[in-house]
Amino acid sequence: MRINLILSLLFVSSFFAGCTGTENVDQILSDESGCTYPDAVNYNSSAVLDDGSCFYESTVEKISGCTYSDALNFNPSADIDDGSCRYPSNPEPILGCTYFDASNYNPNATKDDSSCIYDSDGDGIYDRSEIRGCTDSQSNNFNESATDDDGSCDYDEDNDGVEDWAELEGCSDSNATNFNPQVTDANNTQCEYGYTLNQTAFFSFVESDIVELFPVQDGKTIVKSWSVVLSEGEGDEIGGDTNGNTSGFEVTIGQDINTETLYSRILMRIAGDISLDQTTLQGPEGINYRTGNEYSGAWYYARDEIFQFENIFEVGEEEDFDDNQDQIDEPQCGEEGPVLDSLNSSWSTNWNILSSNNNHTITANNGTWKISVNLIGDKDSLKIQFIELEEINGLISCGIELLNPEDFTFTVNPNYPRTSITLRLVNEFEEESENTKTWSGEVSDEHSEEVNLDEIILQIVYTDDEGNISTATSMRLSQQSFTTVDECFQWNLVWTDADNNNLLSSNDTYSVTQSEKFLNPCSDDDDYRNKDFQIIFYDDWAGMPTGGVFTPGFGIIATFAAILIAFRYGNNESY
Repeated sequence: MRINLILSLLFVSSFFAGCTGTENVDQILSDESGCTYPDAVNYNSSAVLDDGSCFYESTVEKISGCTYSDALNFNPSADIDDGSCRYPSNPEPILGCTYFDASNYNPNATKDDSSCIYDSDGDGIYDRSEIRGCTDSQSNNFNESATDDDGSCDYDEDNDGVEDWAELEGCSDSNATNFNPQVTDANNTQCEYGYTLNQTAFFSFVESDIVELFPVQDGKTIVKSWSVVLSEGEGDEIGGDTNGNTSGFEVTIGQDINTETLYSRILMRIAGDISLDQTTLQGPEGINYRTGNEYSGAWYYARDEIFQFENIFEVGEEEDFDDNQDQIDEPQCGEEGPVLDSLNSSWSTNWNILSSNNNHTITANNGTWKISVNLIGDKDSLKIQFIELEEINGLISCGIELLNPEDFTFTVNPNYPRTSITLRLVNEFEEESENTKTWSGEVSDEHSEEVNLDEIILQIVYTDDEGNISTATSMRLSQQSFTTVDECFQWNLVWTDADNNNLLSSNDTYSVTQSEKFLNPCSDDDDYRNKDFQIIFYDDWAGMPTGGVFTPGFGIIATFAAILIAFRYGNNESY
């Protein structure tokens, strides 16, 4: 109705105004009509006349469907999800045996159904059907039903009534030294027919006037002796146990006569808290020594200009014994090791002697002492290899043993860090007058390390203001005399080579004289004039003052050599 009214008005208006035609009206209607309502979806701001075409959002039809992209029926045009989405379903599992080593492995199975069966030995019988047992028809316990041998077969190949597993193999020849009456499986290739020692032969050896204590093996011999005394107290201040006050020593000495080398090691423990471990190796090239064991000590190298090799195991003249000396009633431990005087067959009633291939072990005890002796050799060449005494229910033990020389080094190593000589001086004096002071001394008769005079420097030293040791003057001993003047003093240094051998040796002497300088003397309060000057000897070969790392030398070897000789000879009741 509204548009008709508008058209009527336009018609009338154009009629009275004298308009030209209807085509202008159509053009106006085309350009100026449309949806003139701003809240419409298709509102046209240029429209003059509303043409009834307006529509609104509420009237737009929504598209329903599946809006999830991973669904089978996803609809990309859908505005509203209507719950119709469908997804791929999980496939049904394939049941079967999934283990590769099973006989019925199914490569297509996706889920194991516990159906696997096995045939581990490939004999065509599944493991669950196997019968375990002995499958050898030659055995005593053959099981004809068994399909899987379990190693339980028993045999008695020699038909002696003793199954093979219970047989005792060994020598069954009663003439052999290692005859074993309990042998059930004789193997006489194992029989040994060396010398068999008996009590008569043993004690004849012990009481012999001349017996070799230890053999020399390829020119090398190494012997260890020891003696230990434990504390009898309930405890001690250090550890609180019965071993806290243990005292004892162990001495190992040896030699190589081919390289003229001597070896010595001394381990001592006194009252449980004082210990010493000193090893020395001496040969023509010098000395190696170490204070401390192989874990806590270090080897050093020193020279010995007067070393002369002596065979410490060489048999000497038989010693004379005082017939009136007190006799020892029975074997016992002395400081030097076992004392076996008066050892005879009546010492014990339970002597046990076992011989095997010329190796003889003798044991016995008399209620107070236990003794163990090891001899090697046949009746014409018996030698002692080991002796040990131990007090029964007591605190004393001692022994002596021949060791394997191949376990020890008998070569002096000159590449170890060097150490200086230990210079032993006596009769040292300091004499002082109004204008002079003299130091003097003499090399002791006990000094044993003779070295070239050119290697030792006589030095006069003092402590400077910074606390450092400084040298006032010095002289190599080979120079033998030297005079010099410094800012305050004239120094006269003299070394007297008593035997003219050009070696630092016993009875050589030294003197150092400090005199006031005649020209331009120092004032009484001069700092240098009032220094405390000292005399030292510097070992230039070792690069340190004399008196380096402690080494006891080889004087102790003579002592222990005498101990060993004492085992060789004795009175009629010793050996």
